[in-house]
Amino acid sequence: MPTNNSQKIVKYLRWENSQSLSQEEWLCKKLEISQKDLLQLLWLGAIYLDKKRIYYLPDAPTGEVFKVFLNPRRFCHISFSKKNLIFEDDRWVIVDKPGGLPSLPIASNALENALTLTEKMFQIKLYPLHRLDEPTQGLLMFTKSKDLVKIYHQARKEKQIQKIYQVLTQNLLPLGELTHFLSRGKGKMQAHSEELPGSKKAVLKIINSTKISEKIYLSEIQLMTGRTHQIRCQLAHIQCPIIGDSLYGTTSSIDTQLKLLAQKIIWGDLAIETQISDI
Repeated sequence: MPTNNSQKIVKYLRWENSQSLSQEEWLCKKLEISQKDLLQLLWLGAIYLDKKRIYYLPDAPTGEVFKVFLNPRRFCHISFSKKNLIFEDDRWVIVDKPGGLPSLPIASNALENALTLTEKMFQIKLYPLHRLDEPTQGLLMFTKSKDLVKIYHQARKEKQIQKIYQVLTQNLLPLGELTHFLSRGKGKMQAHSEELPGSKKAVLKIINSTKISEKIYLSEIQLMTGRTHQIRCQLAHIQCPIIGDSLYGTTSSIDTQLKLLAQKIIWGDLAIETQISDI
């Protein structure tokens, strides 16, 4: 299978019922791939029929369209196991998501992500409540009940849930609240000091910032709003990018792994902290 470095290739094929070829043979011929590769694409959830993801080839009416991701993004998930389970009761499941693993299925790969792997591992249906950026490590929370999704988001809206992150930077962070307005740029978010049309308010609170070695500072941050790439974007905007952040940082980064950890979730009687303190 192609690697993550390959250019994304998506093909659309209109099914032509053939007397001489099976659907599987027809797809392999049109896509110029082997039967083994086709089965792997199905296994990953990289094939769609009539805009719906499929894991096997159904009897499709002539004229329906296949959408195929020929080189789906792949993610290492060998290290994800039951030891990543941090908390479970009859309502919630919290795992320690490794950096480099998506929180949820992506368009070209429905298998290699924290949600699907956790569901398969424990043989239960889970509902996502939030997500962490792919390179971010730490606490990721799911629920066993669809009804609890609304309760969670209402609690977030009422600021009943606290989320604490740890970051490593090469600069000391200023204590207190940081407020910016985020808008979407080319491939990443952009922070602004003033509100712009289409921008969203982003607030975080830097609780502490301590020098732990030469030119490395460990800081705790409370997320007050939940915006895409919020911590990464806001810290980069004040010239304090997170170590290992290739998207918002600089080429002089001293580490290739993003040093951002979702460390704590506090919600009423629920107070969960990761067992891994080294970021």
